[in-house]
Amino acid sequence: VFFHGGGLTAGSIDTHRALAAILAEASGCRVVSVGYRLAPEHPFPAAVEDALAATRAVLGQAADLGLDPDRIAVGGDSVGA
Repeated sequence: VFFHGGGLTAGSIDTHRALAAILAEASGCRVVSVGYRLAPEHPFPAAVEDALAATRAVLGQAADLGLDPDRIAVGGDSVGA
């Protein structure tokens, strides 16, 4: 589960599409790239809540996504990390 960087105020799945693709190619793993609400329109803890919800959703749908729920990692770039 990959979260883009951007200081919680910028960035998106689109701005980090290439990085997510590179990670998928280099690791041989599927990468689920997740968007989240950005500040200042959505102040803290909105992004954290979105990240938790997305991670839980991926875990809950792991079988449907062809993923092993025991081998799911969470990370990102910059603030997404």
